[in-house]
Amino acid sequence: MFPIGSSHITNDIALGLQVPLDEAERIKINYGTENTVSKKKLSDIIEARLNDIFEMIENHLKKINRNQVLPAGAILTGSGSNLFSVEEIAKASLKLPAKTGILMPSNNNSLIITAPTTNLRDQILNDPGWSVALGLCVFGFNNNHYLYESEKTAKGGGSILPAIKKWLHNLLP
Repeated sequence: MFPIGSSHITNDIALGLQVPLDEAERIKINYGTENTVSKKKLSDIIEARLNDIFEMIENHLKKINRNQVLPAGAILTGSGSNLFSVEEIAKASLKLPAKTGILMPSNNNSLIITAPTTNLRDQILNDPGWSVALGLCVFGFNNNHYLYESEKTAKGGGSILPAIKKWLHNLLP
């Protein structure tokens, strides 16, 4: 896990364009579709941070001897994967195939990657900006479900309510 993401791009835009964070976020989200700011300057800001992010990833892949040898390539998720041209920058930086992925829960509580659809409801539900949160929820559920099953076996029964309360309690700061 890397301590850097698209929120850092928002911060860079706010600093580079000298605008408030909420406006920087709007500019980032609408990247490539608005003419309110210099596209060249905005592109330079976004691409510089993306190059930093992909350099960190490349260094990690080198460290574990997996650079340029991931058969599926890089799957981009999170709200930053919605950025215009992020796939091309990832491909060039990592020298790997790169695709925006959407994580969806399957029937057996694992995750599957699906492609975006043309159905508006599916587009909203499958927004890669929510995929990280969804993945963390499934991860948390699976870990607590395992703990619940272990406790249930040890105690000879029980309800799932304590496991859900414990999981929700773990989310609190």
